Amino acid sequence: MKKLCLFALTGLALVSCAPKTETPVLKVTVTNSLGFDRNGELADVSWDAIRQKLGITTTDSLIVLNDKGEQLPYQLSMMNPHMATVMFPATVAANGKAEYCFTIGEPEVFTPVVAGRQYPERVDDFAWENEFSAYRCYGPELQASGERAYGFDVWTKGNTRDLVVESRYNTEHGARHEIDSLKAAGNTAAADSVNHATSYHFDHGFGLDCYKVGATLGGGAPALYKDNEIIYPYCYTDYEILEEGPLALYVKFDFEKKTLDGKEYTEHRILGVQAGSRMNMMIVNYEGLTDGEAQVAAGIVTHTESAEYVINPEKKYIAYADPTDPSQGGVDVNGKIFIGIVAPFMADAKIQPWGQKENPLDMKARSGATGHVLAILPTKNATAFYFFGSSWSKGDMADMAAWQKYLDEFSQKSDPKNFLQLEYEGKPETAKPADASQK
Repeated sequence: MKKLCLFALTGLALVSCAPKTETPVLKVTVTNSLGFDRNGELADVSWDAIRQKLGITTTDSLIVLNDKGEQLPYQLSMMNPHMATVMFPATVAANGKAEYCFTIGEPEVFTPVVAGRQYPERVDDFAWENEFSAYRCYGPELQASGERAYGFDVWTKGNTRDLVVESRYNTEHGARHEIDSLKAAGNTAAADSVNHATSYHFDHGFGLDCYKVGATLGGGAPALYKDNEIIYPYCYTDYEILEEGPLALYVKFDFEKKTLDGKEYTEHRILGVQAGSRMNMMIVNYEGLTDGEAQVAAGIVTHTESAEYVINPEKKYIAYADPTDPSQGGVDVNGKIFIGIVAPFMADAKIQPWGQKENPLDMKARSGATGHVLAILPTKNATAFYFFGSSWSKGDMADMAAWQKYLDEFSQKSDPKNFLQLEYEGKPETAKPADASQK
């Protein structure tokens, strides 16, 4: 698999970030060929090129400098099967260039911008986040309980770029004993007060969980799609963190074996979350199936309170303005959550209400949901690829028009024809851009 590279990196121009010493330097110019700014997006430099130029074998003494001589965070990544890379956040003006240096020094300690882990204290949720939003998917303990929750949950973030998931879980979990004791003593009012002060279902100034998932695809989960019917997955059965660092997290999820038309298959997902982006990467593979047996649907659940959606097949995205959970105050209190899917290889997109084959137990667990906005994806080697993400009207995304603008620009950046080659000293091997998304 090759991560999406959003910039052209051409080396060896004389740049102002170079130290005024004899210390070896790999100089890189980052070129943005699109007509809008690229702010803090991750770019990849060949680790071999850095290592050969600087004469180092580990990143312990590696530093990355911008053109002001300021250090930047970075992460050594092995996710590109063609070469190890060092990722760093690059900012480049529209149709412009920016200059960076890789050299030897004492690296600063940077606070991680992404994080994720399983939370066995909360029925095996796996939750993850970056500076913009947080998400979770549900695990085997929740499935064993009988609760029907299939898709991705969205947690809003506002007035902060800090990591918040750990503290939200800890605060709510830590108050559970006190709340239960107050209820057992008949002091319902006090129990409600503690719950309101500690639950992540209420906004304490930095966002909350006010999104409804239930037996749906939630905020961007995939499912097999055949004969105009969604074949819902359930909860993951196992997971593996493939790579974790301050700037990016990659996780593999496995699902229980199922049958399609008498043929057994197993679903596997690779999730990627990076700093600087409101979109998560999703690669889903159906082991045991072949191309043409089914398509893949990436979906956003719709609710009775909002019909505000956009389908843009030309620009390869769908979007929905979710009204937020009425039981938690709804739009009047919690604003709107904007959900989007960008699919570079999207074959179709549609609004799909519930079908005739819907499971009655699923329908009961859907709490006012009316159906989905779907992006229909073909498979290559039984694999599909897309991005999903979110933003919040009480954060820094004012309205649907602003969200569409973001998705439009992201779609341009993720289009394979906009991928540019990387050139370094040593001429490292690179993957062909058109091949990257299906590997």
